[in-house]
Amino acid sequence: MTRRSRAHHTVHKRRVVWPWIVGIVAVLAAIVAAAGICGMKLVKQAEQVKDHETQALTLLSGLSTNVNGSASLDDLNKDIPKIQQETQAANTIAHGSLWNFAAKIPFIGTDISTVQGMTEVVHNLASKSIPEFVDVLNSLKNADLSNSDGINLQPVVEVQPKLSSANKSLQEQVKAYDSLKNRILNRSSLLIPKEKIS
Repeated sequence: MTRRSRAHHTVHKRRVVWPWIVGIVAVLAAIVAAAGICGMKLVKQAEQVKDHETQALTLLSGLSTNVNGSASLDDLNKDIPKIQQETQAANTIAHGSLWNFAAKIPFIGTDISTVQGMTEVVHNLASKSIPEFVDVLNSLKNADLSNSDGINLQPVVEVQPKLSSANKSLQEQVKAYDSLKNRILNRSSLLIPKEKIS
C-alpha cells in the first residue's frame, strides 16, 4: 500500500467513525431528555397526589369533629363522597402507567410502590371501611335505644354483623398499611448500619 492510499484509508475511517459517535451521543441525549421529561411529569403528579390526599385528610378531620357532635350525621354522610372522590383521584394518578414504570426502577421503585400502596389503603378506607362504620351509626341513630324497662339492646344486636364487617374491613387495611411500613423499615435497615439501629 502506498503512502497516499494509507492516508486516504485513514481519512475514510475517520469519516465513518464520526457519524457513529454523533449518532450515539444523539441517542443518549434523547434518552436523558426523555428521562428528564418523565421525571418532571412524575414530580408534578406526585404533587397532585399529595394535594388530593391532603384534601381527603382535611375532610376526614372534619369527620372526627362531626362524630364528636359539633355537626350532624347528615353532614358526615355528605362529606364521605367528597373524601372518596379525592382518594380515588390520588389512587388513579398513583397507579398510572408512568408510576407503574417508575415502580420498577432501582432505588426509587420501592418508594413509588409504597406511595401506590398508601394511596390504595387510604382509598379503600374511604370507600369501604368508613362507609360501613357510618352505616352502623345511621342504624343506631334511627333506632330506639330506650324502652320502658331501661335500655333496648336489640338495635345494637342487629347492627353487630355490620359492625363486625366494618371492623374486618378496617383490620384488612391496617394490615396492608403495616406491610407497607415494614417494607420501608426493611429498606431503611439496608441503608443504616446495624450498630446505629440498636
